[in-house]
Amino acid sequence: MRGATFVAVTAIGSSLLNLAIKIAIHRTRPELPDSLVVEPGKSFPSGHTQAAIVGYGVLLLVSLPVIGRRYRPWLFAFAMAMVVLIGFSRIALGAHYLSDVIGAALIGSAWLLAMTAAFSAWRRERGLPPVTAEQGLEPEAARRLKPGA
Repeated sequence: MRGATFVAVTAIGSSLLNLAIKIAIHRTRPELPDSLVVEPGKSFPSGHTQAAIVGYGVLLLVSLPVIGRRYRPWLFAFAMAMVVLIGFSRIALGAHYLSDVIGAALIGSAWLLAMTAAFSAWRRERGLPPVTAEQGLEPEAARRLKPGA
């Protein structure tokens, strides 16, 4: 239940944060003569990039308890590659400026870190160990999540 709450609050909160910043900054999208897409809405920060950072981060944190240690570096590399490719695609399509993508990566990372810290504090209040990069969000759930358990 705690993990589902973390996922929901982190994902929904990130989307709301992105929308609030877009409204506050009100930056228009690039107007390129050979743009491949014409996107509605505002430009800063890139919603796709921010969602990728938060989404892949949440997936990693939730799944770490059941992923073997030797596979973790590959999953981290895959997640980072996807975030970079998604950010690059937003620029290449003409939907965002580079600063939109960099800003979204910073905002998404900060949001994910803040929500992980809040979840870790919540765990400590309940007498559980804090969240760590090695063990993931809820290491005690590993026995329930592994196939055949």
